[in-house]
Amino acid sequence: MRIVIDSNKLQSDELEEFLKRNSSNRAVLTDFVAMEAYKGNTLVGIFKSLEIISKFPNQIVILKNSVSACRLSGRRKSLQKRLIDQNQTNSFSIFIEHLIRAKNGNMGIAQELIEKGRMADEHFSEMLNVAQEMKPAIEVLGKEFTKKERRIIRENDAYTHEMATKLISTILEISSFIAADSPYVRKMPPQNELPNTFFFRFALACYFMIIRRSSEGGVLDTAPEKLRNDFVDMGIVAYGTFFDGVLSADNRLLTVFNDSCIFLYSINAEVPFMNSRITVAENHA
Repeated sequence: MRIVIDSNKLQSDELEEFLKRNSSNRAVLTDFVAMEAYKGNTLVGIFKSLEIISKFPNQIVILKNSVSACRLSGRRKSLQKRLIDQNQTNSFSIFIEHLIRAKNGNMGIAQELIEKGRMADEHFSEMLNVAQEMKPAIEVLGKEFTKKERRIIRENDAYTHEMATKLISTILEISSFIAADSPYVRKMPPQNELPNTFFFRFALACYFMIIRRSSEGGVLDTAPEKLRNDFVDMGIVAYGTFFDGVLSADNRLLTVFNDSCIFLYSINAEVPFMNSRITVAENHA
């Protein structure tokens, strides 16, 4: 199994047990989870964050960053493989060796890590400003659903036909906007490939997050830090839909992940997580 790991589970017993249980299991890491390990006091945080996975260097998969992922096609063949950064994955054991050398006093490598930490802090600060600027647009999107529909979302009841239609329409609109406006998307993909693109799945996850935030009272009073963290989390959700699941301690993230997988499966997209759930259900029938 290949599971995308949230930063809040990097130091967990669950992660260590998952990697110990089967040598073919893989912990999949995104760019933002890596950046979170660097930010703050880098030389303390990164050693602590990567302590468990450093024991299993050959079972770690590193993904391409979100900019590169947005440029990928949605062809079903080799969908997972295209998302994987093969160079970083293959050299992860070397990276761990460098960490150990830094921990043992190699100041040259330590300075490199500190510089990466500085860059991570800058990037998260920029995201904070973007989250603040996006608040009005997020509030408008959240209000597309009626008070009754927001209650259905809040209570995790089944979406009505009208809600599903509204959801599909808005997601297609957002995806078209991203494809036309973002420098990271080459062109709008064919309809049958669109649901298998990273940018579509990220937009889908963000929209699910927005309507859940709206059902819980809106976003205008939400701290920018929380919105920024939401967008980081939705990147984890989007990557997770291409693999066998997500390991996270965040209930909202897990709920949006589940919503996203169900929706994608309903429109015949490639969703390994749903395929494995169906196989398990069939084996227990």
